[in-house]
Formats: sequence, C-alpha cells, structure tokens
Amino acid sequence: HLRFPEFIDYFIIEQHFRRYGGTTFNNPQPVWFFAAVLPLLTLPWSLWLWPAARSVWRARGQLLTAPAGAWPGSTTLGASAAPLLGLYVWWIIVIVGFFSVPRSKLVGYVLPAAAPWCALLAWGLAERVRTWPRIGLAAAVLCVAIVAGLAWRSPHSARPVALELKRLMQPGDRVLFVNEFFYDVTFYAQLREPVWVLSDWDDPQIQRRDNWRKELHDARRFATPEQQAVLWPLARARDLLCQGTHPSWVITPGAWPQIWPEGPHGQRVFEAGGVSLWRVLPSQCRGLS
Repeated sequence: HLRFPEFIDYFIIEQHFRRYGGTTFNNPQPVWFFAAVLPLLTLPWSLWLWPAARSVWRARGQLLTAPAGAWPGSTTLGASAAPLLGLYVWWIIVIVGFFSVPRSKLVGYVLPAAAPWCALLAWGLAERVRTWPRIGLAAAVLCVAIVAGLAWRSPHSARPVALELKRLMQPGDRVLFVNEFFYDVTFYAQLREPVWVLSDWDDPQIQRRDNWRKELHDARRFATPEQQAVLWPLARARDLLCQGTHPSWVITPGAWPQIWPEGPHGQRVFEAGGVSLWRVLPSQCRGLS
C-alpha cells in the first residue's frame, strides 16, 4: 500500500465488498450456480449423492445422542460419526449459501466446501463396499480419458514461434501481441523488453470477464505512464508500427488482423499451432493515410 496508495481500495473494498454487493462485476451467474458446480466437479462420485444424502438423513437423530468430542472409528456411519456429519453438512450449507448471494460467482469460491462434500460422498459409498472398487476403476479410466481429450483439444504451445522470434529479432526491435497474450513466447524467446499488447482497452466488457485482458487492464492502474503505454489501442496500431527505424515483430492468433483499414501490411515469416509471426518495417507505412 505504501508503493501503491490505491491498493487497499482495489483489493479490499472493490474486490471484496463491492464485488459481493454489486451487480456489474464479471461472471454473473444464477443463485443455483454453486449447487450445480459441486456435483459436476466430483463426477462420477456425485452420482451416489442420493445414497449419501439418505445416510445423512438416517444419522440425523444421532446428532443429539453422540458423546461430545467423539471421532469416527470406522468408515461406516455410527453414533460417534454424527457430530462430524453435522459439521460437514453445515460447512457446505454456509459456504455455498454465502457465495450464492452475490451475482458475481467464480468456481474457486466454492472450493472450501469440497472437502466436507467429498467426505459425505465417501460415507455414502462406504455402505456399498462391494461396488465401490469397480466404481473407482471406472472413475480412473474416465478421468484419464477426459484429461487426454482436453489435452488433445487444447491450443498448442507457441514455443516454435518464440524460438523463431528469438533467432530473427535484433536489439531495438519491437514485439507486439495482437488480441492475445502469449505467455510462453515471452519465456521461450527470453524477451528482456516489455511486449506491446494491442487490443480494445476501452471496451467496457473487459471488467465482466476474468481473463488475460482484465488482468492487464487492472494492473495498468498501478503502473507508471511508461508501463501503461505498452497497452496500446488496436485502432491506433499504425501509429505504433510506423515509428522508428527498426522492424516490429507482430504475433497474432491466426491470420493477419485488420489493424488498420488499408489492408495487410506485414510479411508472415513463420506459423505454427495457429499462431503467426509477422515482420513489419516502418518503410511499409509510406504512402498510407
């Protein structure tokens, strides 16, 4: 806070109190959002939610008769397990209920309720000792298949583009990202100078979604004027590309975007994994309005 006087207001007031009570923050979701998130996050075990709920219901009368400070001595439900059972139920109700009130909802908010939720599911499965090993095997196979599918569908790394950029660029060259922030490019290319990021930074929708654009937009509030300048408006891309005498290396997702209306002005020197590397010389701006 001594370095950035606005930090307390941003982190404590805005990101907690205003987000909780406001209606204009990112990721608005209905009140039942977290009630659906927990079962989805714990598939396929949540398919046995009903047996677990029945076990909780049967044990409800034991909450008053269980000895104080008792700890469950086995995996089956008994009188000694009742106090913990009640704790887990209310733990889930409080966390899910509290974070269901605000309109802005992120999946991470409900993770503190995951531990008691999984404990209750385990209790429900414990009464089916003969079937849960087969369930566990099926769940393991399903999880591996999901991970493999997501890995196959996910975007590929921009490492080849970064290595080509590292090979071609010279001191004084400028690197620009267009409508994307390629984190692996800055790492693999070992960039020492800040990257210019071109996007529509005045878009009011930036604050409504948690992504790389919002992270940089928020960070700009605590940056120096020189640091703020690297978040460049896409509509003024020509002004930036035409400056100086060194070439600009432009990295884009896919084909060359219409970053000024006269047409494409850049030579694509490399492409891999849906990421393109372009070389733009200031001399290419001559004769353009």
